[in-house]
Amino acid sequence: MRSAALKVQEATAGGAVPSTGQRGSRAVFPVLALVVVAVNLPQSVVVPVLPGLQESYGSDPVTVTWLITGFLLSSAVATPLMGRLADTYGQRRILAAALIVLSAGCLGASLAPSIGWLIAMRVVQGISGGAVPVTFSALRVAVPPKQLSYGAAVLATVGSIAFSVGIVVAGPLLVSTGRAAVFLLPMVLAVVALVGVLVVMPAGAPETRTAGGRFGVLPVALFGGALVCALLAISQSTNCGGTSPIVLALIGGCLVLGFAWALQERRATVPFIDLRMMRRRGMWTASLVAFLAGVGLFGCAAGLPRLLQAPPESGAGVGASLREVGLLMSPIAFSAFLTSLCTGRLYQRFSSRALVVAGGLVSGASFAGLAFWNGERWQVVAWCVLQGIGNGLILSTVAAVVMNSVPANETGVANGMNTNIRTLGGSLGAAATASILTAYASSSAVDGAGHAGGSGSADFVDGTGYVAVFLVLAGAMVASAAAAVLIPRDPTRAPGRESEPAASGGGPGHADSTPTPTPTPTHREAR
Repeated sequence: MRSAALKVQEATAGGAVPSTGQRGSRAVFPVLALVVVAVNLPQSVVVPVLPGLQESYGSDPVTVTWLITGFLLSSAVATPLMGRLADTYGQRRILAAALIVLSAGCLGASLAPSIGWLIAMRVVQGISGGAVPVTFSALRVAVPPKQLSYGAAVLATVGSIAFSVGIVVAGPLLVSTGRAAVFLLPMVLAVVALVGVLVVMPAGAPETRTAGGRFGVLPVALFGGALVCALLAISQSTNCGGTSPIVLALIGGCLVLGFAWALQERRATVPFIDLRMMRRRGMWTASLVAFLAGVGLFGCAAGLPRLLQAPPESGAGVGASLREVGLLMSPIAFSAFLTSLCTGRLYQRFSSRALVVAGGLVSGASFAGLAFWNGERWQVVAWCVLQGIGNGLILSTVAAVVMNSVPANETGVANGMNTNIRTLGGSLGAAATASILTAYASSSAVDGAGHAGGSGSADFVDGTGYVAVFLVLAGAMVASAAAAVLIPRDPTRAPGRESEPAASGGGPGHADSTPTPTPTPTHREAR
């Protein structure tokens, strides 16, 4: 009997190289999940401890925010590049390279003698962010086609959980063992994931190859330059204002480089990113949802820790300590994970469109609740549970929409593009959160007053500021729900018959003896 992975090969456009067999495929999935955890954890570990790192290095609030911005910049450039390289040269090589770079960046950060050195190491760590879409490429031959959507949902949610776990553990690690441990933990995970990739994923499989030659260097440089300008403009708008000369110059540079990149791609025999792919309805709708959801998710990651640490006399927050912040936010990760476990059943009853719409509305409701009811710990926990449910529905489903919208040999670059767009939205959300909270900072905060949470003067913000922040984030999530209405019909839901289950039996790594291939959408279906 042919293996399930071989049937995936026959069911996907572009073709995969020969399968490693059922047992090998079942071992690949947990390794891919570990890669996603190792790559996502470093992204969030600095979020709740920025004030502590600022004090430790004797830095200032503007400089220390580059620990986040630098990571996002390098990740934004590396994401589409790694996705295309993996589609061309194979996932095993690219995943191994990304994990080696991540380990080096984490080790360097743990030994950083200055804030400048730490920022440079965060830029190095951000390069590994491009490994996430590569895992989705490998997923197509790691699980049976009948369970592909469920596997994508689990990987996407695992990434969200890892991001939340980073916020949970960072505070206790910094307080108990010092700043080095904040970066040594993700380094250990990266090394373990590297061993798994080298042992479980054979050199020739699972891979999908891009036929027709190699793409040029110039499109990569132009695309990276446009992204750098865009993210710098977003981050600098918080400090300099949206109409400052430097921000306007960066916006102009982004437009010029973006236009030049588009011209190069239209003329290229082998494009770096096939712009025709973005014309597919599944791709551009998923990208729009990802952008708006990124505004809400990253904006919350930047604003919620500060809200929790705000002293009650400010009119918002519970005055939580650095140790308590992670515990209060942990329900987001747990409820997102439990939601992802239910997506297999939900796919049998509801369309991807319905699930993303529901996720946007649920997350929007949680942000609106946080805006007005945040003075008790039980209230915060309840809203975090609701937010986790919404996050799980959105992140687990958008990845499946992207995978069902492109052929197999474009999976890596398509997921990379979607991740990049979510990063852009996240940068906008984080910048908007910082701008609003700065605008509502009290005079005592500006003069240097601290509070019970111990995170420093910049965190003392009038309660009205938190209302404004979370109402804006709620609006972004409602907008993502509205955009999700445009997502096309699931290709597996043919008229007149029930949809194929997204998962059955033993979960994403379980091999079904008679899987039904998920067809790659035709050009007409995609549009």
